[in-house]
Amino acid sequence: MATPRRRKDLALIDQLKQEPHRFEFFQAVRILETASAQDHSQQYARAPVAALAQPGKEAIRFTCSEKLHFIGEDILSIGTEPNGEESASGEQQIRWLMNVSFFGLAGAQGVLPYRFSEIIQQEQKSKNTALKDFFDLFNHRSTSLFHQAWHKYRLPVNYERARQSGKSHKDLFTNAILSLAGLGTSELHYRLPFPDEMIAGLTSGFARQTTTASDLKGMIRHAFGLDVDISQFQGQWQPLDPEVACRLPDEETGLGINNQLGVNTVIGSYCYHAQSKFSVVIAPLPYKRFMELAPGTRKLEALKSMIKLAVGTELEFDIAITTTQSKVPPCRLVQEDDYQPTLGWNTHLHADKIDAIESIDIHLSQSIEQPEEGLQLANT
Repeated sequence: MATPRRRKDLALIDQLKQEPHRFEFFQAVRILETASAQDHSQQYARAPVAALAQPGKEAIRFTCSEKLHFIGEDILSIGTEPNGEESASGEQQIRWLMNVSFFGLAGAQGVLPYRFSEIIQQEQKSKNTALKDFFDLFNHRSTSLFHQAWHKYRLPVNYERARQSGKSHKDLFTNAILSLAGLGTSELHYRLPFPDEMIAGLTSGFARQTTTASDLKGMIRHAFGLDVDISQFQGQWQPLDPEVACRLPDEETGLGINNQLGVNTVIGSYCYHAQSKFSVVIAPLPYKRFMELAPGTRKLEALKSMIKLAVGTELEFDIAITTTQSKVPPCRLVQEDDYQPTLGWNTHLHADKIDAIESIDIHLSQSIEQPEEGLQLANT
């Protein structure tokens, strides 16, 4: 409740309607367009001004003052009017009506001789608004283009309007940034388990042909808030192609294949390789954040997808997640909001005495997925 010495704050839209002189023109347009876009009842027209929509479907219609005296504010009044369209519920749709003083054909700031302003005023005294309505056709369009010229070179405003227009639509700047990462076409948008805006914020790393360990650490820290270390040259056994295996001379191969001792002879079906894999080691986490990275969770899938996008298909990796023994609650066969037993993850059997600082290390392969059948995994 407001104190006697302090008036009660008005809602932003109500304040804009009652005190339009306190708002700057461009900010007022942003507020009204946002209010129309967030109107779930679709009672208000929601097309942005000067956005190639029919004038009747635009969120705001501009009119200009014909008065000849000096006016100190940009906006004289803000109201609503029917726009001749029907909403989804069948009711009459309305749009915002903004009367401005700094632009137009007539008035103190107008480009036409003052005689036209005097004629408009005389006609209005006779209850005839035909001439003013005719002039406002051009006033609306010119004011809309003036706003569009301002809007074009303001990147945050471009992004804001694109988000209001719909999920599949991106502004030109965001699309250009995504193009540097190879995701500039609309067919590649929103196909990853994390927002495309995350890629736009890390384009400098995705745009390079080779991603370094320090780059990958910074990208993970920025996108997920995780302190990680990259352990390189993690050896692994890789299957060999049967075509490179050693074969002795026979009728099919003639002199044989790869059978020169000390040169190219390979025995076995696997080869140890130390240059094709690395490990993402995550710093110890509290239990809640530890569960956010359980197999099958959206955060883990997003982390794996981002790493794959950054390093490409040439390298393999695993994710090492660590927590302390004391932070994991004892295993219970229950299903609660704060505890969901997941085999191999948080179903540890504690002894009577545990070491509070003993760590639990779990390595997750990049190919691990949530099984469709079997034990339920975490839903964090």
